[in-house]
Amino acid sequence: MRVIRVGTRKSQLARIQTDTVVAMLKALYPGIQFEIIAMSTTGDKILDTALS
Repeated sequence: MRVIRVGTRKSQLARIQTDTVVAMLKALYPGIQFEIIAMSTTGDKILDTALS
């Protein structure tokens, strides 16, 4: 079976959005398995300094 990995940030909002999109993709492509990979960005790790 084909697996597509979907990357997302670990925030609650990002996870909800990703879960919604993956559910829609699963409905459209039932023969494909989707795996959600949560990751942290530099901005998620350094909260006390502006990155730009």
